[in-house]
Amino acid sequence: MITPLRSCEFGEKGYIGADAAQTIAVSSAGVAAGIADNVKTDFISIDGRRCYKVDFVDFGHSYSYIIDAASGSVIATKVDELP
Repeated sequence: MITPLRSCEFGEKGYIGADAAQTIAVSSAGVAAGIADNVKTDFISIDGRRCYKVDFVDFGHSYSYIIDAASGSVIATKVDELP
């Protein structure tokens, strides 16, 4: 189960941080940092595991990445073509 977290309640101390999660996701997608648009990052919990959900678009694709908040490893990816 995916649950959004409020960082003011749970804190992000000890985790990689939203900026690092964005960098990991965009880099893993092979998208240049200046090309990624509409980047949105949420601090979430998946079955008790703290993660960052990073969504962004480039020229023709929509990306969604789940990044482990502690290690920075990519847990899941989803890529869709835009109409």
